[in-house]
Amino acid sequence: MDEAKKLAIESGISAITVQAVASAAGVTKGGFLHHFPSKQALIDAIFEEVLDQLASEIGARASKDRVAHGAFTRAYIDLAFGGEEPAMDQTWIALSLLMLDDPALRMKWTEWLNDQLSDYGEDQGNVELSIARFAVDGAWLAQHFGVAIPERKSMHEALTKSTFSAGKRG
Repeated sequence: MDEAKKLAIESGISAITVQAVASAAGVTKGGFLHHFPSKQALIDAIFEEVLDQLASEIGARASKDRVAHGAFTRAYIDLAFGGEEPAMDQTWIALSLLMLDDPALRMKWTEWLNDQLSDYGEDQGNVELSIARFAVDGAWLAQHFGVAIPERKSMHEALTKSTFSAGKRG
């Protein structure tokens, strides 16, 4: 899986072929197929690993939040905007772009996000918090298509601030 990630980072997701991954990993095609019956199975496994990584990162950030309402969304914002570059690596970028055209990966993402929102009930179904997450998704995707994000730090702060004033359900 590590070699497949490296290939995706260096040359894009299309560079992940059974032969290329097997060669990079120093195994035969048969050895590769012993672990992953297909290229899609490998991509699915990488996607699952990245989703687990996201859940872990978000959970760690949200657990430090003293306000339950909006904790998931603030963690999501921080993950996307943290530091000079987004916290997620190039593997996530490649998989995200692949997800746009792969119904099975989109379904995995949807299920993962719905599960996360269910776990953080305060964030589920809140229109203002949804808008903040959608804004993050758009900014993140635009940045990776080369669109400059002006006032990145200010945008991060404004989105985070909006989560505290977001109307609470109930």
